[in-house]
Amino acid sequence: MGFAAKMQLVLARAAFEDSGKDDVVRACELDRTEGVIALAAENASLALELLGNSLDFRTVHRRVSPCVEIAHLSDLARAQLALSKVRAARTTLARAFKVKLEW
Repeated sequence: MGFAAKMQLVLARAAFEDSGKDDVVRACELDRTEGVIALAAENASLALELLGNSLDFRTVHRRVSPCVEIAHLSDLARAQLALSKVRAARTTLARAFKVKLEW
């Protein structure tokens, strides 16, 4: 990850910390971003934890963009596959395919 990207992530994390940590959606997006970075750095265990946490916003907000939900689930499945958790990945992908895309 480049220096500029690292700085943007640090700034995003600082903004979240300064917000009183009450922006659940922002926290989940930060977890997703850090999870994708961990996956790219071949730290699948950390990626799995972060990407799993990135789905927490669904418990707080009833209406979620289906595209965002699918993206989060897709990233989680990639982390599960990186750890050879094939059954878990299949379950995650099945969940992603059940998301209703209402256009």
